[in-house]
Amino acid sequence: MKKSVPAILVLFVLSGFCGLVYQVAWLRMLTLTFGSTVYAVSTLLTAFMGGLALGSAVIGRLTPRIRRPLLVYGLLELVIGLYGLSTPWMFKTLDGLYILIYQQVTPGASTFAALRFVMAMVILIIPTMLMGGTLPVLARFVIRKREQAGTGAGILYFANTAGAVIGCFTAGFVLIPMLGLRMAILVAAVLNGLVFVFAAMLSKRFGEPLETVPDAPAPLSSPASALPGNAAMRRLFFVFFFLTGMASLAYEVYWTRILVLYLGSSVYAFSVMLVVLLLGLALGSLICAPLSDRLRPAGLAGWFGAVELGIGLAILVQVQQFKTLSETMGNMGMALGEPSYTKMIIVFFFATAQVMLIPTVLMGASFPLAAKAVSGSLRRVGRDLGDLYSVNTLGAIVGSFAGGFILIPLLGVQWSMGVTAALNVAVGGVALVTARKGKGGMALLAPLPIVLVLGYVLLFNTLYPMDQVLTSAGVFNHRGFAEVIHFEEDAQATITVENVRDTRGDWRSISLNGVNVAGTAIDLLAVQKMQGHLPLLVHGNARSVLHIGFGSGGTAHAVSKYPDVEHIRVAEISPGVIRTAARYFEDVNHKFWLTDDRVKITYCDGRNFILAAPQTFDVILSDSIHPRYAGNGSLYTKEYYELCRSKLNAGGVVSQWLPFYSLTDENLRMIFKSFQAVFPETYVFYVNSTINPFTVVLGRVAGEKIDVARMAELLAIPSVHADLEDIGQTDPVRILDNFLFGREALEGYVKGVPFHTDDWPAVEYYSSKLLSRTWSWRDNFDVLLSYRHPVIPLLDWGGMPEEERQRITGELQQSYLATGHNLAGHSLILHGEQEPALEEFAEALRLNPADQEPWEYTRFYLAGRGFPAGM
Repeated sequence: MKKSVPAILVLFVLSGFCGLVYQVAWLRMLTLTFGSTVYAVSTLLTAFMGGLALGSAVIGRLTPRIRRPLLVYGLLELVIGLYGLSTPWMFKTLDGLYILIYQQVTPGASTFAALRFVMAMVILIIPTMLMGGTLPVLARFVIRKREQAGTGAGILYFANTAGAVIGCFTAGFVLIPMLGLRMAILVAAVLNGLVFVFAAMLSKRFGEPLETVPDAPAPLSSPASALPGNAAMRRLFFVFFFLTGMASLAYEVYWTRILVLYLGSSVYAFSVMLVVLLLGLALGSLICAPLSDRLRPAGLAGWFGAVELGIGLAILVQVQQFKTLSETMGNMGMALGEPSYTKMIIVFFFATAQVMLIPTVLMGASFPLAAKAVSGSLRRVGRDLGDLYSVNTLGAIVGSFAGGFILIPLLGVQWSMGVTAALNVAVGGVALVTARKGKGGMALLAPLPIVLVLGYVLLFNTLYPMDQVLTSAGVFNHRGFAEVIHFEEDAQATITVENVRDTRGDWRSISLNGVNVAGTAIDLLAVQKMQGHLPLLVHGNARSVLHIGFGSGGTAHAVSKYPDVEHIRVAEISPGVIRTAARYFEDVNHKFWLTDDRVKITYCDGRNFILAAPQTFDVILSDSIHPRYAGNGSLYTKEYYELCRSKLNAGGVVSQWLPFYSLTDENLRMIFKSFQAVFPETYVFYVNSTINPFTVVLGRVAGEKIDVARMAELLAIPSVHADLEDIGQTDPVRILDNFLFGREALEGYVKGVPFHTDDWPAVEYYSSKLLSRTWSWRDNFDVLLSYRHPVIPLLDWGGMPEEERQRITGELQQSYLATGHNLAGHSLILHGEQEPALEEFAEALRLNPADQEPWEYTRFYLAGRGFPAGM
């Protein structure tokens, strides 16, 4: 048996590897159906962990009757692999059932949440139960002496968690970026099959039937003063491990919420966080495993208590570490020299390890201690470990829910950390008192847990002001250029409003998790308004509009200016965004939704709404966050656009806000190609009155032309005219002058690149490696400009009088030439060539002297360079 242990540990490393690959891939695939709200993701995680807990408990109870545990372990892995191969198909067929339930039950209601959990549990229960059963089954083979229960359990936990570390890193940095989700699952399934083959070989060579192993009973009849061995005390350790499981997953929720502000919202940042967390757990179990078997019962309780108190102390120190983390990361980056993607990841790892490694090592150290403490007879070792792992996982489910949905909205993330750490301190205090049981002085020690908790809470409150762990993030450190004037945490995100002063003047920004989503800067205002007006002007007769992503409310407010629109549906993931927009951006949105009966706001994931909602729309405005951020790429895939098309009425228009900064050239082309594949008639607009890194992309299924006569009628509506007057876009010429290119040019632009798909979310992985926003903005802008062509061939003049048609055609031709110089000036500014840019602007004004809106960014720039006030 001793000869087989190293090989078994290697196999269990592979099991952990496959388990994490499956978890990452399955959860990503399932969020495409269930949505990416915190509630939906928590439902999926709960189902995943619930299956692990159930499998650990149920299969653990069967282990005493298993004669060949190595063979059984191999069979478990084989079935996991076979099931894994079928999951892409199974998840796809789930869409129909989900849509049916969504349309029958009110989304957001508790009944719907319960049904969503049941659906997730049904789809995940088989593989997760089998995964949960592997630890107790292997423990049945590896642990041959009760005196080695702690070491055996700790080493197995270390091996499996170490595999999870490798699996998490490989999935996030190699498999999914290079191969996609389905191929990542295939790799894991193949490895499951290899584990089965080698486990079967090891069983044949080393796995003699285990009924011959003596059944040494645990000393359950020991005096009540003795520790483990006493049934009551063993139950107490199960309670301890349930509570520490609660705390551990709650910390994971907090750290994710905090570190996204320090590391950013990229998929790599999340992978780094999870790798460090799992690494700490693995190291802690490895370090403490040999110690656990050398301790007497009282020593187990004493060490367990010390570990829990250590976690509380580590969290106390961690809050201070967050205060200086941005500075530490900056210093590390400078020490590494010239910035690069690899160096960025190194900084992420070291910065994350600095704050997370000590508490996670201590968490990992608690497992072998608890495993030794609850071990009964040798024959029951698998059952005992299964029960222990099960209660810990159930605690993790409760902790994840309580941390994300109760404590953070109620207390904020910083005080949630303090309250959770106080739970560790309480467990530690009780464990220390328990260690002294029967040794005298109990009356004096009994109040110890209460004293420790009260002292800890008082110290935490004294040392740290509210929200320090979040507001210390570098994303809020603008060196005097911005001031945070609003800070809010809801279950979905951290929402802030900043007063900003830069070359665009004084303006306000609203951000989610540190990422700007809207603002009052002149370039943002112009794009926000045009995102609402352009699709309605091109459609001509829209009656129903869906707007995804509320932001400051400027886009939806623009839609409300059209009296013929009868229904305006807004899908927004965070209620806090709506509250913040009402309070700080009333000058942008005028709180129109409070008085406009046409408006209905649904708090949900936008893609999930389009998938399941029964309504169809004339116009769909997809106004989501930048596609490079984790989870947002799914709103820029071919499958997403196909969903939009399925909910579009005949003659409908889809509008996509598409930035071109912080995207690789290929990734940007992939998104455009995916869009045009679904909407053959595609128009790309760039609001050229301001220097900005955004396009507004419109798509139609049919090859209809733009009705200029109808556009003129809509622009003459007083409410529409007044709203567009703020940005100088009140006539068809000015609107159409923002046109960059259409279908034919786009076909040349996207030739040779693959589609951006749900299976291969390349944008999130490859564009996240870009370090310079400005360089990518500049390079992509230059390429887009090279495909620019006149809009006139795409126009339908309808019944417009010939004289008016000739006037508009002439002005469009003149504007096209002038705007070409204006755009060249934009490009030269991005290249740092200021004097040539001024010459281009001057030529643009010479060709089109009527285009002198004083609010334009370029005019501000010219005025700053000494040009006449009228320019």
